[in-house]
Amino acid sequence: MNYAVNILATIFLVPWPAIVIMSPMMIAARGFSDSKSSILTAILFFSYPIFLFLLIKLFGFKFYGTEPLAWVLGFSVVVLIIIQLYGLPRMLYNICNDISNEGYHITTEKVYKNGIPLKDADPDTFTAIEGTLFYSKDSNYVYADYKIIESAHAPSFEVVEGSNGLYYKDKNNAYTQWGIIDNSDGESFEWVGHNYAKDKNNVYFDQYVVDNADPNSFEALESYIGRDDHSVFVRYYKANNIKDIARFELIHFKDEFFAKDEQYVYAIFYNSSNPLEIFPEADPATFKPIGEYYAVDDSHVYHYSYYRGHIKLLEGVKPENFKLEYDPETGADAKSHNKLFRQGDLVTTK
Repeated sequence: MNYAVNILATIFLVPWPAIVIMSPMMIAARGFSDSKSSILTAILFFSYPIFLFLLIKLFGFKFYGTEPLAWVLGFSVVVLIIIQLYGLPRMLYNICNDISNEGYHITTEKVYKNGIPLKDADPDTFTAIEGTLFYSKDSNYVYADYKIIESAHAPSFEVVEGSNGLYYKDKNNAYTQWGIIDNSDGESFEWVGHNYAKDKNNVYFDQYVVDNADPNSFEALESYIGRDDHSVFVRYYKANNIKDIARFELIHFKDEFFAKDEQYVYAIFYNSSNPLEIFPEADPATFKPIGEYYAVDDSHVYHYSYYRGHIKLLEGVKPENFKLEYDPETGADAKSHNKLFRQGDLVTTK
């Protein structure tokens, strides 16, 4: 009989690790933290091994020769750690005291964010900053998440107009959701567009200074690209190989951006410190991508790789003879006459 009880108990215990592993999705579900029944159900699911071993003890059985109360103690410690890490006791306390565990909640004495009190926040003057749940303020302090920004000036702190919550400023400094932008000037700070902003001294991409960009002539183009009178920039990197700044423009094919001027076509490598690479000998008037990271103009075929950050001209291959075609035997993704290519490399000649 004891053996059968042990087998049955083991079957009931098998799902418990999976419940713990999957529990973050349950805890993060919308409305969970303000639902008493959901929180109690979660605690019950975490705790059922404790009740299981109490039943085994109550009926006088052992668990594979071990004392069930030792298992009760062990699981009790683990369950207490889990529910404390998730903050479930705090959530229950807040619900019982009519304090919301989601978003901001203001009482006559305290301000709460996601059920956690904000230190020294003044309920009478507290306000959330438009466009974000990260920043908030009262008459004395600015809060980044749950912490006071000591250097921030609360009366002048605001979202930068037009930035959709990407940038904030006070009379002294500018900020992103990653914190203060070093050496920024809050008084002259303004939104430019497409993740770019500027002040009287610099141009910024998120919290980074754009390399040697001129704030007086800078304009934001599409797809994290900008330019001033002298240079083109991808994110915060300066492109050093643009031949004709005045005629530089972006070209858009479906989900991809390329660039061109009067003479050259450029691939855009967003994560490279040299972000614009020239397609050798490419004709800007006839250039187009054809899929699978291949591109053609009227005379050439190219393969480009965002991962490797390079462009390859397929020597001797003509666009009229080139097509995308998968070969299961070699893994090739394109062919030209009897030549097979995989990611721009010649695989075999049939």
